[in-house]
Amino acid sequence: MAGWLGRVENISWSSTYLFDDQFRRMVVIPNAVVDREHLVNYSRPDAGDYKVEVRLGLPYEMPPGVALALLQAVLEGHEEIPDPHTRDVILNTFSDSSVEYVLRFFISDFSKRKQVRSDVMSRIWYAVRREGYSIPFPIVDLRTSASTEKILRTNRRLDLDRNLSFFRQIPLLDCLQEDELRSLSQAADLKSYAPGEWVVRQGEMGSSLYFVRQG
Repeated sequence: MAGWLGRVENISWSSTYLFDDQFRRMVVIPNAVVDREHLVNYSRPDAGDYKVEVRLGLPYEMPPGVALALLQAVLEGHEEIPDPHTRDVILNTFSDSSVEYVLRFFISDFSKRKQVRSDVMSRIWYAVRREGYSIPFPIVDLRTSASTEKILRTNRRLDLDRNLSFFRQIPLLDCLQEDELRSLSQAADLKSYAPGEWVVRQGEMGSSLYFVRQG
């Protein structure tokens, strides 16, 4: 309505009162304006679900097949987006510093649109990190290949030390010798998940062993 979105709180003879939930304020619109505008009623019982759209860029180094599968998995694992027929992920365009993807999905509760969108974007960040990539942004990188390799070696050594210290505290691994723990530390892969994400599901086939380091 005239560029405004909100819940109708009251309609008088002269004006319509909208509550804007984004800024928590009351918007008063003259009924003369309302009569000239195109209105969308999101609260009708037969209105059905409501579309939410998320646009983001992912790195060129990430294969599109991997990216599309990752984004689909994020939507499939969200409890507020249960219907697979209402989820859509597409590669939209190639921009200057990233490949742009668009996620479109529908939710049943319009009032949750901002929280669900924020939650989906948060889960995408964690999922991208687990794949070994990061969300791109325009930068000027002055590092040499040698300095980058040095940073990677340092980070890898720190990860190995943390893994080894963690494994030493797990009773299930008490039977392993020190060299075996070191081998396990080198083979271990640290993965981060957003709150509420599924790690494993009952009945799924798998060949991995998980230890919860934090959370």
